[in-house]
Amino acid sequence: MARCCSADAGVQTVMLDGVCRRRQRIDASASNLTPDSRSAARQTSRAQSARTEFERAPSHHFSEKTLQKNSSGWRKGVQRPPWTDETAVRAHCTSCRACIEICPEGILFDGPAGTPMLDFNAGACTFCGSCAEVCEQPVYRDTAQAPWNLSAALSEACLLTSGVSCRSCTDACDEDALHFDVRARPVGAIVVHSKSCTGCGACVGVCPAEAIALRPLAV
Repeated sequence: MARCCSADAGVQTVMLDGVCRRRQRIDASASNLTPDSRSAARQTSRAQSARTEFERAPSHHFSEKTLQKNSSGWRKGVQRPPWTDETAVRAHCTSCRACIEICPEGILFDGPAGTPMLDFNAGACTFCGSCAEVCEQPVYRDTAQAPWNLSAALSEACLLTSGVSCRSCTDACDEDALHFDVRARPVGAIVVHSKSCTGCGACVGVCPAEAIALRPLAV
């Protein structure tokens, strides 16, 4: 049960689960509020609540691989859906989960405060645009624009550097952005062609050594 701790102009502090938390006050009984106005006010309140709770709330829906990889501060390196970014999600997302539920690939999950996050360990993004189309808030950009500025990057954990033959990533890449260089020793090396890479993440989940991540390209 929520108990009011204090109230300032337009903002109310309530006790939830033993913690005082701030949320916007909504006077739904005011005579000058139309049904549309009340709905807009509720959405604003949910967005503000999501932002307030963002750093406190954990994610319970990411794969164990993702959580272990980012256990020292996983929020810093979390991937948002295409056509959006951290700033837009924090500013406008109401945690309605519409984009999460509509994703045909099933790679969007609940993050802190129910905001959407993408886990490439669950699969690749096909850039179908469903997440952006279903969102009623200004969270997503126009899908005619580039979805993001990401490209695959390999670490020294790649099995090839240890002399173990593996081409899982090149087999998964439909854009031929990952090429196998047979000239490299001891058993070849993977070369990333960033201009061809779409950042779909197909190579991330299939890597047995977890040696691939998507990194922002230098502008």
